[in-house]
Amino acid sequence: MPLPLIGLTTYNDKNQYGFPIAALMHKYILAVSEAGGTPVLIPSGLTEEARLSLLERLDGILFTGGGDIAIQAFGGEP
Repeated sequence: MPLPLIGLTTYNDKNQYGFPIAALMHKYILAVSEAGGTPVLIPSGLTEEARLSLLERLDGILFTGGGDIAIQAFGGEP
């Protein structure tokens, strides 16, 4: 039985030479692998056609972390 393909969102960054890269923390790759999935990186900047083609093949998506979102963005009070 094939392992499930799990997409991992990436963020744009630059390497030590200043070249643009798609990146994410390695812990996400390890977590998907340890849970029995095959991690697939989803770079930003794909055409809509390429993005839809990739999404059709994935069994799931892990939206990787970022900073906390302020509760005010959802109409809450601090």
